Amino acid sequence: MSFNVMINQGLFCWLAVLALTVLLYACGEGIDNDNTINETTETPPSVSTASSDETPGFIQTEEEETTSTTETITTTSDFPSDAPISSGACDDQQIAGGDTPEVRVIELGQSSGTFNFSYQTYFQEDQMFVTYEGAQLFDTTCLGTGGFLTQSLTYSGSATEVTVQIVPNCNGGSGTAWTFTVECPQ
Repeated sequence: MSFNVMINQGLFCWLAVLALTVLLYACGEGIDNDNTINETTETPPSVSTASSDETPGFIQTEEEETTSTTETITTTSDFPSDAPISSGACDDQQIAGGDTPEVRVIELGQSSGTFNFSYQTYFQEDQMFVTYEGAQLFDTTCLGTGGFLTQSLTYSGSATEVTVQIVPNCNGGSGTAWTFTVECPQ
């Protein structure tokens, strides 16, 4: 294979990658630093027309005021009081409901102990608050876990149940999936 053919093939590969990147960006997709494709909700930057003091093709982002349709819930006190409530037992896996906040009350069977809280929010960001007798034990923060995470929690009082408040799509979007398990205390 001649050197010129190898150069032409390399150039073709770079042009193909560039074309794919432009196509994905135009379709509302982006590429993260780890070369994975992600969905974005940002308006793509516009290409400015060159004036005498600008470089042709300079990418300039438009300043736009964006409004969010999602309610920001950062603490348990911000949680909607009208969220649907359901109950479950420790060691039972709890699976995602809908795209609206909800509450799951989990029976532990005893008023003190230590239990593991295992949760997964996949890639769509969700947030969960674990409380006992009105006090927050744990906040997952707004994240997409990509796999299961586990937190050990200790509680003590007179109640035999914990409450898990779920904020689906905490960073916007829809179509969430999440799951968690409150293991029985030891």
